[in-house]
Amino acid sequence: MQHNDDGKRALQALSPGDALLTSSMAFTWKEIEEYLEAVEDPQTLYWERQVVPPMALATRAIRELLSQLSLPPGSVHIAQDVEFVAPCRFGTALTLEGRLFQNAVRGPMHFLGITFDVHDPQGTVILRGKSTVILPVSAGTR
Repeated sequence: MQHNDDGKRALQALSPGDALLTSSMAFTWKEIEEYLEAVEDPQTLYWERQVVPPMALATRAIRELLSQLSLPPGSVHIAQDVEFVAPCRFGTALTLEGRLFQNAVRGPMHFLGITFDVHDPQGTVILRGKSTVILPVSAGTR
């Protein structure tokens, strides 16, 4: 596995089908509170049922995946497609698995596509999705 000087995965070394990440994550009450404040969501349903807001889960998954890649300045997250399969309770230990489905250069742009699943401890899929990032082609990404 090739890494850049910053310790992140080198884009030119990635091929469609490559596994990107398997990591654990869980949400605390404080993280949920901060998320709901940031998005100005007054919904009390999350507290009453003790469930993680679905977009908080999607945001964390995408952030975790993209943070391990060496993305150059000018990179833009252009699309996401998420499917929320089951609710997730606060504090549940989750496993995030990501895989590259696209790593292509078209003209002056580089397209990077990632699929991901989030599972609970029983292996049940909680969330599945895709994310696409476009970045400028540079010597390091050809």
